[in-house]
Amino acid sequence: MRRRGGRIGPLQTVSTSSASGFWDLTTHQQNVGSTNWPRPNTYRYFRYQIGSAISGHHPRVARYVLTLDGIDVTISTAVSDNCADSGVIDGPGWGATNITYDAGAGQLKEVTFAKIYSSFGGGLRSANYTVQASNDNSTWITQFSGVMAANSQCGLITGTKV
Repeated sequence: MRRRGGRIGPLQTVSTSSASGFWDLTTHQQNVGSTNWPRPNTYRYFRYQIGSAISGHHPRVARYVLTLDGIDVTISTAVSDNCADSGVIDGPGWGATNITYDAGAGQLKEVTFAKIYSSFGGGLRSANYTVQASNDNSTWITQFSGVMAANSQCGLITGTKV
C-alpha cells in the first residue's frame, strides 16, 4: 500500500491500487462501488455446463439466466421467451454443453442461482448442470451443481442445488 496525502493518520485514506478505489480507514469501507473491491467468491467469468440427461434431455431453452449479486442476468438468448416449443435443446449429443458469460473488466460478481426460460410445457425434461466461475477464463472453480427440470412447465425455472 502507498500513502496518499502525506502522513497516514485519522481521516486519511490509503490507496490499494488505481483499479480498486480507496479504503477509508475511519469508516473501514471502500469509497467507490462495492463491485470494484475484491470480495470472497466473486468472479468475472461464469459458465453454465450441461451434464447428462435425467429425463429425455435438458429442457428446451429460450434463454439462460444466472443470478449475479442478487440480479438475474441473461447470459445467452436463443429465441424470445415463448411457450410454443421454440428454442434450443443443448447438452451432450444435442448442442452446446458450455454457455460462458463475461461480466466485464473490473466487474467481480457472486453467482447464487441458475435459471432457464423453458419454452416447452408438454412433458418432463431434465438434466444435470454445473455452474463454474473464473477470473481468467481458463481456470474454472465449481460454484454449485444441480438438476434443471421442466415438468410440463413453461417459463422461468430455477435449477435445484445439490
